[in-house]
Amino acid sequence: MYLLDDCQSTPEQPTSRLYEGPCESLIARTTEEISETLLAIEASTRKGRHVVVVLSYELGEWLQGLPAKARQQTPFITALAFERVTLLSRDAVDILLDTVEAGSEGQAAGLVSAAPSLSAEAFAQDISAIHEQISKGTFYQLNHTFTWSGGWYGSALALYRRLRARQPTRFAAYLPMQNETLLSFSPEWFLASHEGELVAKPMKGTLPKDQDPQAALQNEP
Repeated sequence: MYLLDDCQSTPEQPTSRLYEGPCESLIARTTEEISETLLAIEASTRKGRHVVVVLSYELGEWLQGLPAKARQQTPFITALAFERVTLLSRDAVDILLDTVEAGSEGQAAGLVSAAPSLSAEAFAQDISAIHEQISKGTFYQLNHTFTWSGGWYGSALALYRRLRARQPTRFAAYLPMQNETLLSFSPEWFLASHEGELVAKPMKGTLPKDQDPQAALQNEP
């Protein structure tokens, strides 16, 4: 079961998508395989298949012409093709998850010993260095991120179900891939394509086009 889950999905306009039984798997583990894999994905969609694609963060380096190195377990691209997709409302996804979990063992799930990869002191030093570089004009914006790591217990699906209840979002996903299971709870609409029109609704770094950027930023607490 592969699920792209929308908390605003309704019976009248079901936007959650359930995929089952992939008929094709396309993977790019090295930079030499990226172009070929992208072409294979396009060819699969031309056959009328539905393709779910997972792109690694490091793929962005390759797209920008920078040296890129994939992480050990995560390929640059992992794509699964399906012959059909089932559209579901939020209530229908609730029933589906209840049914699947009822037939599995160990419904309890959670996270343990989660810790950041960066200490508070190191984070403060990074921010200070970023401020200094901004003042020098090296760049005007930088997205500073770090990871959290820890253990978990129970099944991945049970954990997804618990997190989904606490953090309903429009772009959640449960994707049991080859080497890892991805649980996503993103509120951000990255990119959509519909009848030749591209739409993006990012969370950060933007202002409404009818708003005066200078005045808005000067008055922003």
